[in-house]
Amino acid sequence: MKFIDKVVKYALCQIIVILLAEIPCQLSAKNSQKNVISDIVDIKDFKKLLRTKNNVLTMFVNSPKQNASVVKIFEETADYIKGQGSMVFADCSGDAKKLCKKLKINPDPIIIKHYKDGEFHKNYDRKYTVLSMLNFMRDPTGDIPWDEDASTSGIVHIPDPPSLNKFLKKELGPVMIMFYAPWCGFCKQLKPDYAAAAEELKGHSILAAIDVNKPENVVVRKKYNITGFPTLIYFENGVKMYNYEGENNKKGLVSFMKNPTSTPVKQTETQWSDTESEVLHLTDDTFDEVIKETESILVMFYAPWCGHCKRLKPKYEKAAEKLKKENFKGILSALDATKETKIAKQFNVNGYPTLKYFKNGEFEFDINLREESELVDFMKNPKKPPPPPPPEKAWAEEESEVVHLTLEEFKPFLRKKKHALVMFYAPSFAAVDCTSHQSVCSTYDVKGYPTIKLFQYLNKEPVEDYNGGRTQKDFTSYMKKFVKKIQFELPKNDSKLEKIEKKTETEVDWNDIDDSDLILHLSDGNYFYSLKKYDFLLIFYYKPGCEGCSKIKKEFSHAALMVENRKLPGKLAAFNAEKNKISVKENSFSYPSIHLFKKGILSGSYTGKYEALDIFNFFKTMHGKLKDEL
Repeated sequence: MKFIDKVVKYALCQIIVILLAEIPCQLSAKNSQKNVISDIVDIKDFKKLLRTKNNVLTMFVNSPKQNASVVKIFEETADYIKGQGSMVFADCSGDAKKLCKKLKINPDPIIIKHYKDGEFHKNYDRKYTVLSMLNFMRDPTGDIPWDEDASTSGIVHIPDPPSLNKFLKKELGPVMIMFYAPWCGFCKQLKPDYAAAAEELKGHSILAAIDVNKPENVVVRKKYNITGFPTLIYFENGVKMYNYEGENNKKGLVSFMKNPTSTPVKQTETQWSDTESEVLHLTDDTFDEVIKETESILVMFYAPWCGHCKRLKPKYEKAAEKLKKENFKGILSALDATKETKIAKQFNVNGYPTLKYFKNGEFEFDINLREESELVDFMKNPKKPPPPPPPEKAWAEEESEVVHLTLEEFKPFLRKKKHALVMFYAPSFAAVDCTSHQSVCSTYDVKGYPTIKLFQYLNKEPVEDYNGGRTQKDFTSYMKKFVKKIQFELPKNDSKLEKIEKKTETEVDWNDIDDSDLILHLSDGNYFYSLKKYDFLLIFYYKPGCEGCSKIKKEFSHAALMVENRKLPGKLAAFNAEKNKISVKENSFSYPSIHLFKKGILSGSYTGKYEALDIFNFFKTMHGKLKDEL
C-alpha cells in the first residue's frame, strides 16, 4: 500500500507540474489576442465598428482550432498594426454564427475581408504571413508588392542593401537588376515583359528587381545614380557593366541578355511616310507647293518618338480614309518636324502633335482635336475654335498656406526653419519655380520636375531627397517623423543634470528605418540622465557594422512602436558603443546585446530571438514583474 501511495502522490505531482507549465502558455495566448477584436457577434455592433474605423480587416473562420496557424498569424499582425488599422476575428462556428449568417458569409475554412471607410472593399488575396498582412493593411488600395505577386515568381526580389550586396557576391554570371518604384507607370508596363523574360532566361541568366522607393533603399538609389524609373543595370561578376538602353519588351531583354553589349541596338521603327495610308506626307521641299494648290488642308506636325502622336496616328489615318471615301475635297497631311525643321521653325512648332489648318494657301488657325469623328466633322465644316481660357494664375499668386520662395528669399527663409519640405516645380506641372530661379535649382541638383527635397535649417543638416508618394497623406506622414521630438524635463534640484542636452537627434545610421524616431538614442551626454529619468529603459547596445545589427535595428524599432501603441511606461533606447566611449566604461556588455534597467539599475538581460514581438513581450513581462517593486 505504501508503494501505491507513493506512485499516486508522484503522479499527482506530475499532473500539477504540467498544469502549472500550461498556465504561462495560456496567458501568453490571451495577451497575443488583446489587439484582435473578437467580441463582436452582432451585426449592429459590427456596423458600428465600420462607422468608426476606416481600415478594418476581418477574419471569418470555421473551426479556429483546425486553422490555428493562420489565426496566430492574424493575431501577431494585430500587434504590429495597432493604431493603423483594426483586426476583427469572427468564429462562424461559435459566438459569431449569427453575424456570419446575416452577412451571408460561409468560410471554408477561412475568408478574410477588408472594409474601408465603412464599406466592403475587397477579399484579402495575399499570402497568410505577417509581412503580407502588414503590407496590405498599410496600403490596402495599393498594388500587390512585386515579391508577393505570383506572376513575378521568376524574378529575384531584393529587399534591402545587405541583400543586394550578398546577391551580387553570390551571383557572378550575367545579371540584370531593375530599380523601380511601385507607383511608376512605366515600371508597371514593363513588369509582365520583365517577368516573362526572367522565365525564358532561367538557367542562362538572372533578372532581379529592387524597390528603391523604400526608405531603407535610398542608399542604393544614390550608389547607382537612379534618377528615373525604371532603370535597368547589367552586372557581370557582381560588378556593374552598363545601363540597359534596349527595347523595353521581352524580346529585347532576352536578346540583350544572350548577347550583352554596352549599346544594344534598338529595332528601328518604320517611318510613317513609308507606310500606306491616305495621309499626304509633306517635306520642306514639297510643303509650299502643296499648300498653295490645295483648297482645304490640315497639317499634323509630329515627332516619331512622341507618344501622343503615336496615339493620334491611327485615328488620323482612318479620318483621312473616310474623307476620301466620301469624296470630300479636304486633305489630311503630316510633316515630321524633327526632319523637316525649316517648315517647323517657320510656323513656330514647339510641341507635338500640332495641327494647323490652311485654306487657299493661307494659314488659318490651330485646332486641338484628337478623335477620328472630330477630325472628319471639322474637315467637312472647318470653323475656328473658340479662344482658349485665360492663362492659369501662377501658383505663387494663388492664396494658400504654401510659402513660395524666390532666389532672394530662399536661403534666409530656410535658415529659420528646422524642417522645411520644399517642392521644386515647373509651372506646367502645377515651391521654387525652376524656370525663373535656375541657379537655386542647379545648386541643389534638380534635374526633373517635380523634385521635392527636405531642408533642415538649410546647411545644418544634409538636404534629403523626398522619394515618397504624392498624396496629402504621404506628405503629412513624412513630415510628422521630423516633427516628433524627444524632450526631457530636467530636475531643477540637480545642477549637473541641468547642463545636459535636453534632446537627442536620431543617429544617422538609423534614419532610413521605419519607426526609429520612437527610439531614444543615447550618448555620453544623456546616458546617465536617461537611466535616472525612466522607470524602465530597455537599451540595445551595438557597434556600427556588427553582425546582424541591421536586422536588429528594424526589429527593435518595430518593438518600440508596439510599446508606444500599448502605452507601456518606459522607453526603448539604443547606444552606439563605438561613438560614445565614456559610458561604455560603466558596463562591459558584448555587442549586440539588449539589457533592461529599472531606475538606472540593471535588472535583466534579453536572451531571446531578435524579433520585434519577442523583444516587446520581454519588455512587457519584465515590466509586469518589476513594477510592484518600484
